[in-house]
Amino acid sequence: DFEIIGLVLDAICLRIASRIKSMGSWNLALSTKLEDLLAPNTPPHLEQLACEAISRTMQPEYTICVATIGALASQKAFAEYAVHELQQLYRNVICLIYDNTIVTLYGGTEHHGSGTPMPRTSMADRLFEFFGSHSMICGLSDSFTDPKETRCHYRQALLTARLALKLGRSSSTTFSDL
Repeated sequence: DFEIIGLVLDAICLRIASRIKSMGSWNLALSTKLEDLLAPNTPPHLEQLACEAISRTMQPEYTICVATIGALASQKAFAEYAVHELQQLYRNVICLIYDNTIVTLYGGTEHHGSGTPMPRTSMADRLFEFFGSHSMICGLSDSFTDPKETRCHYRQALLTARLALKLGRSSSTTFSDL
């Protein structure tokens, strides 16, 4: 009886290990696609492939959250931790480190921006809480439906985070709040 239980437990451990490994590959693949959409010099055919991958993975309305990080090794190490933690906590986000920022893309939000205030969606609140618990300010873009607009909305979120820091805001904010 104990031998059978041991064999079943070994099989379960192998199954879990392979799932965790494939999740890492999935996150890495989508992070690469997000990076392709953020980079200004991505060839059009790779940008199109990235848009298709994001569209298949997430539902519009998309929103981008950006938290700035410094250049110190400890800040970069925390950023690696934060990306890993966010990917483990939330399955509906694509998260990466890009140009000294932590960029998080998520979908399925309500429309907000251009005079429409952002409803406090659970994901925005979770991200604000996550970064706030680490004394970080993040900026949130307006929502958008076309993944080709990712770069523009990244700049919105980045500008929002930088302005919030410069203005001495004590909490994260949205582009439409500025």
